[in-house]
Amino acid sequence: MKLSKELKKIILKLFNPSQLHQVYKLQKERKRLKRAKKDAQLKLYSEILTGDYLHYGYFKNPDTIPEDISLNNMERAQHDYACQFLERISDRNSPVLDVGCGMGGLSNMLQKEHLKPVALTPDINQIRYIEKKYPDIELIHGKFEEIDSEKYVNHFGTIITSESLQYLKLDQALAIIDKILKNGGIWLVCDYFRKGRSFEKSGHFWGRFLEKINENRFSIIHEKDITKNILVTLKYVYMWANRLGLPIMNFTFEKFRTKQPGFHYLFKDIVHHLEKLVNDGIEVINPERFENEKKYMFLVIKRKKDMT
Repeated sequence: MKLSKELKKIILKLFNPSQLHQVYKLQKERKRLKRAKKDAQLKLYSEILTGDYLHYGYFKNPDTIPEDISLNNMERAQHDYACQFLERISDRNSPVLDVGCGMGGLSNMLQKEHLKPVALTPDINQIRYIEKKYPDIELIHGKFEEIDSEKYVNHFGTIITSESLQYLKLDQALAIIDKILKNGGIWLVCDYFRKGRSFEKSGHFWGRFLEKINENRFSIIHEKDITKNILVTLKYVYMWANRLGLPIMNFTFEKFRTKQPGFHYLFKDIVHHLEKLVNDGIEVINPERFENEKKYMFLVIKRKKDMT
């Protein structure tokens, strides 16, 4: 009965001019509402995983079984992922630029190791979060492609793109890196690349990336394929999505269909659309598909002129 009353309210709103006007206003303000959603996501991440990392994690044992993973294991994997960068930083006196710093977890680790992190993000919510939790970390608010390269000429001994390279425009990014990286400095990349056609379109094509860095006089001095190490996280999330997420969704929709057959008929197209969105979202994290279509690489890159 309660559900029926709520659905009637929805129907009445659809035919109420003032309510339709409110719908229009909310749609126009959807960017602001998306910001609010991001705030909620940050809060959720910080409460579930306490390290403030927003990446896949790195499992040293790629044969780890998803059913055996605990939150402690996940946090350890997040920490071990960040440790890869610490092991490769040779210039400990110059600033380290953390491009796409997320919630500041990596920058915080760098600072604890007595390095000088500079955290960059275009997301105002992440800026506010870091300002509050890590007030001593230097921040740059904006896109990497819009950084004041004149101000930071030959400034950074290390530049890190941790799962942020995929969002950058390569030509612009490479030109900026060349300008703001100190002589002898290194660029550390940890991200996934597309091997060819893929279901999910994020990530640069690996072959194209190699061409671009060569054209811009960069060279990879160390590379490690860590696909299997990050796949453990995908397997874990994929397991819970199929064992818990989908069954709950199907149960909810089936209960709606049997309890409210008329309203189910009325909204069946919306229900079908929601089901498709959820299934597509789960398919994005399908570990088998990911491994077939993408590769996750840890790279150490230098300018060719610094290698002579």
